[in-house]
Amino acid sequence: MPELNQTTIRVLVVDDEPGVRDAYRQVLAESDVSQEVEGFRELRSRLFSRNSPERSRAKARPHGTTFEPVFCDQAQAAVVAVKEALALNQPFAVVFLDMRMPPGPDGVWAAAHIRELDPAVEIVICTAYSDADPSDIGGLVPPKTSSRTCRSPFIRMKCGK
Repeated sequence: MPELNQTTIRVLVVDDEPGVRDAYRQVLAESDVSQEVEGFRELRSRLFSRNSPERSRAKARPHGTTFEPVFCDQAQAAVVAVKEALALNQPFAVVFLDMRMPPGPDGVWAAAHIRELDPAVEIVICTAYSDADPSDIGGLVPPKTSSRTCRSPFIRMKCGK
């Protein structure tokens, strides 16, 4: 059996709608499916490859990616989650933020505070409604290269870019 190179990506999801958090939960859980697909590809390679079995096994090292999601329903809770993650030396790789989360601060407020705590984190602001122009959000949460805006509802492939 080939050695599995496991990568775990910590993801913070912040949205006031329980249904939206559940949708993220479903998408992020699909990483298990991709591991199964890698297993099938490895089996197909061993069964139908013209190379010797030893050579294919040496080359085949499936790379599994799993997500470790943390869910918050408000902006303040997200900032606390980032502080705690950094204190444990387990920073998030990416943060998905809703723009509007009544009754508290919005996603831009959270993004600015998160950016102060962790300049390396990727921030994606996902919203159907916004009080800020999406093209201006990058200027509000610098640097522009580490923050993105997706209109909700969004297509998975589009936001994956």
